[in-house]
Amino acid sequence: MKSFPKPLIFTVFLFCFMWQNTHSQLFYPEYKEEKYLPPYDPNVVVVSPDVEKWVNEQLVNKDSYKKVVKMKTDVLGRVKSRAYSYKDGQEKVVENKQKRLVMVSDMHIREHEIESEHGRYEYNMETKKYDYFLNDKKMNEKEYLGYQNKSLEKFKQQKKGKRDLPVPGVINSDDRTWVAWMTAEEISKLTKNYKELAIDDYVEPKEAAHYSSILSSLQLPSSGGNGIGVYVSELNCVDPSVGIVNTSKYTVNNSCNNGVSYHHNGVVNIVQRASPLAHVFGFSGGNNHPSNPSSYSPPLEIGSHSYYYYASIDTFRFLYSTYDRNMDNYIYENEVINFVAAGNESSTHYVTSPGKAFNAITVGAIDPITNKYKDYSSWKNPTLASRLPITNVVFRGMGSDKPEIAMYTDIDHGYGTLGGTSAATPLAAGFTATLLDQHPFFKRHPALVKAVLLTGETIPIPYASSWDTDNSNKGLNASVVARGIVNYSSISLTRSAWWTGGNSAHFINKEIRFTEKNIQANKRYRIAIAWLVEGSFIYAVGDLPQDIDLYVEQDGQRIATSISARNSFEVVDFVTNSNSPLTIIIYRSSNITGDVLLGYHMREF
Repeated sequence: MKSFPKPLIFTVFLFCFMWQNTHSQLFYPEYKEEKYLPPYDPNVVVVSPDVEKWVNEQLVNKDSYKKVVKMKTDVLGRVKSRAYSYKDGQEKVVENKQKRLVMVSDMHIREHEIESEHGRYEYNMETKKYDYFLNDKKMNEKEYLGYQNKSLEKFKQQKKGKRDLPVPGVINSDDRTWVAWMTAEEISKLTKNYKELAIDDYVEPKEAAHYSSILSSLQLPSSGGNGIGVYVSELNCVDPSVGIVNTSKYTVNNSCNNGVSYHHNGVVNIVQRASPLAHVFGFSGGNNHPSNPSSYSPPLEIGSHSYYYYASIDTFRFLYSTYDRNMDNYIYENEVINFVAAGNESSTHYVTSPGKAFNAITVGAIDPITNKYKDYSSWKNPTLASRLPITNVVFRGMGSDKPEIAMYTDIDHGYGTLGGTSAATPLAAGFTATLLDQHPFFKRHPALVKAVLLTGETIPIPYASSWDTDNSNKGLNASVVARGIVNYSSISLTRSAWWTGGNSAHFINKEIRFTEKNIQANKRYRIAIAWLVEGSFIYAVGDLPQDIDLYVEQDGQRIATSISARNSFEVVDFVTNSNSPLTIIIYRSSNITGDVLLGYHMREF
């Protein structure tokens, strides 16, 4: 038998290997290699490079802050004369330890029992009413709302938020963090005794505001938001010299030493203009996440954050930060819908923290006159990366598609105007308060609300593709976000569903599969799914703990696909081939950790 030269054998082998991989991509374009990420380490302690360097320097030179001073009195307290000679024991060592203003964050996610449940909400064409389903059992609205109230009472009993840790020098604290003046020894002791902590320099947030023209109409119902609690987290206190639209629906919830600001009043008033019957709770200090949000009256369903953090160090300014992680953990644990300003970084356009949080809904700003994006509104996608112990930074490719939605800015709120992404954000919050009032099915389901809003972006934004270049050229079936304006008249509540449960709930052979009936031929549909993720995992590992994809089939053919790996949502937009039912496949291609907290919405045009 004739033998072939070794180089030729290697060439043939290499060709076959390359053909096999190319063949997978060529004939199976939806093929995506599964990810095998390292598990989350419960003993992780993350200290930012700057803080760690300072702590080490202080500990090495621990005697440098000590100095010897001569006592002005003797042991009996008598004042010494100049002629008095100092003797042994009449000097003392004074310690003048340096302190650093840091933010200590609790990365621990408390374990709690989450029931395996599935809810569905759909419009009945025959009765012209909405039908409710819980675990596939049909019920009326009264029965469903009764279940919802019982579920909320159970939720209130669960222990959430940060642990009771002995953090010294605290000057401010919220649901996830402590802001404190600490010495190097105190920081070192805390990190040795307690795990699942992150310590970083505290950075003052900025208002995401611009002031200019007037928005004449919010295109919302004249009354909405009844029984819905909205909290606004602001840098400063309410300004008593500026009016609040409805003081009977506004409550100040923490003492404030930061001074007053028109910005606070403007944000509150925009929420109230958009949703007149919602009750607004005002917090100050920025990055303020109220503990036990379900214990308020009415419960806090929505948060609005019109501020941003922007690191001065170029290397880290676009990374997933401490503030993003805390926002994600808060939403994941408390199931509160949070809207965050994209930021007004007109020079770089990178979306700012905490708008990089995956569970948050980040909002860009639209000029109400031209319907175009404001030049200052941030739009560049953040990089999915994290700071790891000491100085390691792990990059995982492109970042998430941000912002998810766009809203009008330059809003006349009755006592002046407010602009920037600062105005667009509370408009989105008020918009959603009205939505929850009229459709209580969406309460306490942040992922579901994100899916609803992603399907409602229907008012075209001129030149959106050329403006938001890192989200352009993705095709009809790709995850296209913030490409149209969401307003109330563009929301169509066709069919919605949610799933909750432990990590192993609902997914059978990695997928949730169901059928949508009453489909019209040659009609455009848009479907979105979204799910909540643990911020601590992303911060420690540098990637998403779950990757879920979306497929739509009709007549045995796959007609729409969304398989992005960098988002905690997927969107498809397609036209049907016939009036045959649709098969919806929600496929979990990667699953490291976390509960099932998933929302689905289908809209027909």
